[in-house]
Amino acid sequence: MIIRKTTLGILLSISALGMSPGVTAQTTDAFVEGTGRDTVQATCTRCHSATLVTQNSGSEEVWRIRVKLMQTAHGMPAIDEPTEATIVKYLATHYGQKAAARRAALKPEFMPKNPYSQEPAAD
Repeated sequence: MIIRKTTLGILLSISALGMSPGVTAQTTDAFVEGTGRDTVQATCTRCHSATLVTQNSGSEEVWRIRVKLMQTAHGMPAIDEPTEATIVKYLATHYGQKAAARRAALKPEFMPKNPYSQEPAAD
């Protein structure tokens, strides 16, 4: 039985889900075509869907940090440097850093009145 503890403190038992190591969590999602796609698919979808990966973005440095985090905090098995480089390169190329991760701010005329604002005191 493999048990992993997530950052939320939720326990996930792979065997309780009827899965064994090496069986993908979800294979219906698709990564975009490109060099390294099969490696990413085989590695990342062992624990979560491709959608969870592809909703993120980042530079090679950011993706490398995420891979290391998966290994140190979430039980991802160790991978060799060439495999890690393939994964990081693919993800940075196809799911690279976005200009902004949040939507643009609303224009002032679309902002609601702040119920907590105080009018300046009259002299």
